[in-house]
Amino acid sequence: IAVVAGSLLAVFVAWLPTPLQDLDERVADFVRRRDSLDMFEFLDPLGKTEVMLAFVLLAGLAALRCRVLGAAYAAATAVGLLLSVTMRPVVARARPPAGPHAGGFDSFPSGHLLLTVLFAGAMPLAIAVLLDRQWVIRPLRIVMGLGVAASAVHRVSSATHWPSDVLGGVLFGLALALAVEWAVQTERSHRLCAGCLWAHSQPRRHERGAFAMTHGGASRLRMAAHIAATAAALGLTILAYTRGEKKNKKKK
Repeated sequence: IAVVAGSLLAVFVAWLPTPLQDLDERVADFVRRRDSLDMFEFLDPLGKTEVMLAFVLLAGLAALRCRVLGAAYAAATAVGLLLSVTMRPVVARARPPAGPHAGGFDSFPSGHLLLTVLFAGAMPLAIAVLLDRQWVIRPLRIVMGLGVAASAVHRVSSATHWPSDVLGGVLFGLALALAVEWAVQTERSHRLCAGCLWAHSQPRRHERGAFAMTHGGASRLRMAAHIAATAAALGLTILAYTRGEKKNKKKK
C-alpha cells in the first residue's frame, strides 16, 4: 500500500503539478510562519553525523548476532538509494525557492525522510537484538516516530523540501521498513543466526548441505557471513549520509 501510494504521489507531482503545488505552498507557508518549529531540528534522529554513526555502530553490532537483520537493512538501504537516485531526475521537481538548495530539480522524494523512516523501523529491532528483549521494540518505535515527525517538520520549515516531497519519502521509507520487518519476523530465516531473538524459537537441526563441513568450519563460515552483512550495512549507511553531506556542502 505504501509503495502504491508513493508511486501515485510521484505521478501527481510529475504530471499534475499545479493543484499539488498550490497545496504544498499553503502548507509550507503555514509551517514557516511558526518560528518555534525550528527547534524540532535537534530531534531529527539523523540530523547529526555523530548520532547517526553511533546508531550505525549499534546496527553493526546487532548484525553480528542477527545476520538476517544486517542483510535486510543493507538491502533496504541500497534499494532506497537506488529509488531516490532514479526517481529524482524522472520527476525533476524544483526545490523550494527560499531554501538552501534553490535552483535544484531533485526535490522529490525526500531522500532524508526515506532513510530516516527506514532507520526508525530497523533501529528498534537492532536494540532489541542487543538487549535480547522484544518488548523494547514498540516503545522505541514510538520515540523514533516522534523523531521522524520532527524531521519532516524541519525539512519543510527550512525550505529544504515541499510537504509532498516529505510525504513521498515517508511512504517509500515505510515500505522498505516493513520489508525489513517482514524479513526479520520470518523465523525460518534465522536458523544460522548467532542466538538472536528470533533464533531462540528455532529448533536446532542438522541438515545436509552440498559440502561436508566440520563444526569449526561451519562456525567460521557463519562468522564470515555475519561480518559481511555487518560491513554491507555499515558501508551503505555511511555512504548514504556522507554522500548527502558532500552535496549539501557543495550547494552551500
